[in-house]
Amino acid sequence: MGLNRIRHLETHLEIIQYFSKSIFRQNTVDDILWDITSNCIDRLDFIDCVIYLMDEDRNVLVQKAAYGAKDIRGMEVADQIDIPLGKGIVGNVAQSGIPEVIPDCSIDPRYIIDDAARLSEICVPILYENRPIGVIDSEHPDKNFFTQEHLEILTSIANISATKIVKTIIEERNEVLARFVEENPSPVLRVDSAGYILNKNRASASLLEFWHVKEDQITNQQVLAEINKALSSGSSKIVEANYDEHSMSLIFAPITDREYVNIFASDVTELRRAKNEAEKANRAKDEFLSIVSHEIRTPMNAVLGITQLLMDTNPTAFQEEHLKTLDFSGKNLLSLINDILDIEKIEAGKIVFERHPFNLREAINGIHQSQNHLAKESDVTLELNIDSDVPEMIIGDQNRLIQITNNLVSNAIKFSPGGEVNVRVKVDIQSSENISLKILVKDTGLGIEEQKLHKIFNAFEQANTSTTRQHGGTGLGLTITKKLVELQGGVILVTSEINKGSEFEVQLSFGKMAVKEDAEDLGFRFDIAQFENIKILLVDDNLVNLMVAEQFLLKWGVEVTTANNGQFAIDSFLDEKPDLILMDLQMPVIDGIEATIEIRKMEEGDRIPIIAMTADAMTRTRDKAFTAGMTDFITKPFNPEELLKKIKNNLA
Repeated sequence: MGLNRIRHLETHLEIIQYFSKSIFRQNTVDDILWDITSNCIDRLDFIDCVIYLMDEDRNVLVQKAAYGAKDIRGMEVADQIDIPLGKGIVGNVAQSGIPEVIPDCSIDPRYIIDDAARLSEICVPILYENRPIGVIDSEHPDKNFFTQEHLEILTSIANISATKIVKTIIEERNEVLARFVEENPSPVLRVDSAGYILNKNRASASLLEFWHVKEDQITNQQVLAEINKALSSGSSKIVEANYDEHSMSLIFAPITDREYVNIFASDVTELRRAKNEAEKANRAKDEFLSIVSHEIRTPMNAVLGITQLLMDTNPTAFQEEHLKTLDFSGKNLLSLINDILDIEKIEAGKIVFERHPFNLREAINGIHQSQNHLAKESDVTLELNIDSDVPEMIIGDQNRLIQITNNLVSNAIKFSPGGEVNVRVKVDIQSSENISLKILVKDTGLGIEEQKLHKIFNAFEQANTSTTRQHGGTGLGLTITKKLVELQGGVILVTSEINKGSEFEVQLSFGKMAVKEDAEDLGFRFDIAQFENIKILLVDDNLVNLMVAEQFLLKWGVEVTTANNGQFAIDSFLDEKPDLILMDLQMPVIDGIEATIEIRKMEEGDRIPIIAMTADAMTRTRDKAFTAGMTDFITKPFNPEELLKKIKNNLA
């Protein structure tokens, strides 16, 4: 074999020179590779030739050109294959960087048969700066076909082509990048510290008009300042600027070692317009919810307040039954608006969880008592079980725990007419400082189809579309429950079987009380004598609500002064010097916010407690109240005991 298989008129050097000239004339990586493979067949009498290039991201060799028996369709790889680095003869040569001639592939365990088996193979790495970037490979059906001269020639070809391949790859990438920059519909510029434009694309023309460019130098002082700030800090900066009716977002990305800045600009006019429209829509939604909240809660405060006052007058059994119905219906209506407002708070990310000691057993027993009336109406047996190792006092958000459990219990009662509902509280896991509890609510009701279980936690979705018509509700209860559990780092699970019932499991973590003996002192106790000689200024423009709140205060032994607008409140503050103010927010003449600000300006010495008392339960309203200088907040309709507790805490 040997050179007798190579055209006898050509010497080793002539072959190398021919390959050099041929490769040099090619302008793309594909052209280079296909030129090498075709010339190996024409000039070296190979029957096939394959070139693989490294894909460093995947650590594999990718077949890029394959002339001869393996590809009869010209410059197209018929069945492209990838070879992992280190696998087979090709993968081993790429990994080692050492060329190889295999006289007999049948006895080499590394040989990979990809179509028809061949008996000899030559494989040469393409090295660039001693790093393999690819492999030239050829196989032949005869043993001992490839010679040492083949190896030397192919190694020379690989060395010659390596630099050309790398250079062409870089040029192609730069060309793609340049085309990307030039064709980019957004302005892209490269500017030095003096404002001279080193490079720019077509789209930058409109931006440069705003910047008053003269002889390729930016003279806009604001832009020059941002360029130098970016170079000084060495970090990218985003700036938004307005030009005529256009809003532009500008990214100043410094290349500090070259002392220039790349500027990427985006026209965000439509985005800003859409954002403004969205914010406007959100404000309209908030305003609507605020009005709905206020307009429903204001009369509800009177209804529930007067109901409570009548309940305290020793009514007859007949009257008491009607009052309970009135109280239940009012609270049910109130729960609907609370659901809507809770969703608003959750979506706005403004749910705040308290962390205070509370009596767990009292809280759960209170739920049992409040739901028992509903259970009796539905002929449901409501059972409560708290395991003996569950502590009495824990630290967490009592109100949210009650809300979560109440939602689950009322749901279970609603869907289990004539059945049973069992509530169980048990310890999951605990440490020296924390305790995880499981709250299980199990019913024997209608159950939920397995394929519909995923829907029950979605807002406004229920497993059965007739649920709202038959049982009422907003379809938000379970959505809110799930979000409240998860926002506290807990888990809620549900299992169900049609006509056999459902079981909800809530896992929540709480803090443990450090000193058990102090638990008794944490409960709320009230002594009427505590309010002797206490003067409270009650401010509300709604005369019915004013009367209801006044009746409760008088019942508790408080000395009450009333005012029906903010100006009267300011005047009364100066004349009466009250110990505490209960301030409505939405009033004529001067509202509660303005009145509070004025009172704070006139104060001398200690600040008087001012409790906002409003039917607007929106988060932003609460924030405005505290910003104005109010010390606490209670939402109408208020629970008399809650109001009493807030007054006591603020006077302490």
